[in-house]
Amino acid sequence: MRLALVVVLVGAPVFAATIRVGPTRSLTQLSAVQQSTVNAGDVVEVDGNATYSAVRWTKSGQPGNPIRLVGLRVNGARPRLMGGANTIEVQADHVVVEGFDLTGGTSRCFYHHGDDVTLRDSVVHDCPAHGVLGADQDSGSLLMEHVEVHHCGNGTQEHQVYMATDEVAHPGSVFRMRYCWLHDANGGNNVKSRAERNEIHFNWIEGAVYHELELIGPDPGGAPAG
Repeated sequence: MRLALVVVLVGAPVFAATIRVGPTRSLTQLSAVQQSTVNAGDVVEVDGNATYSAVRWTKSGQPGNPIRLVGLRVNGARPRLMGGANTIEVQADHVVVEGFDLTGGTSRCFYHHGDDVTLRDSVVHDCPAHGVLGADQDSGSLLMEHVEVHHCGNGTQEHQVYMATDEVAHPGSVFRMRYCWLHDANGGNNVKSRAERNEIHFNWIEGAVYHELELIGPDPGGAPAG
């Protein structure tokens, strides 16, 4: 009788990594994280009760398996990202940003420049121009939930939240804002959106200089060819 030996090779499971940032960690700034080493599903934890410099995030996760940038409260305080032209720019897809205090960006405190991006459980405040801005080009869907925005905006053209989506690069994109509190604007509208589709529900919106909510449609002048 001849016996056949069957060998089954099973790929080793891939586990998500946790990268820690904080004043007492080896990485003391979120901007010091080597994004080339971060993979889909990884979590970057940032210790609270400390202030960090501005960051531009360019590494994408995968659909259903995002990269998460998570602020951890310490003594009840979120980590604060502060300053820069853009306090945090997410120029990547499938990224979650949650648990941060964002302030002081001279152009934007949160710059949405990707697709399938989430901003959650954060405070955006005292931004001299836009608080949250979506780029005309390259931006897709954004979910914004449990976010407080206040003392942002300026004049008539800069708003607390100003959203757009790119109908050529990301057709069918949606701006979803829910369970947010927007109040005490310094200028502009509380929410102005040129996104292709908007889903705005379960929010408290008050204290705009001009409109509380303006849904105006995509801007032909900002759209790419096509």
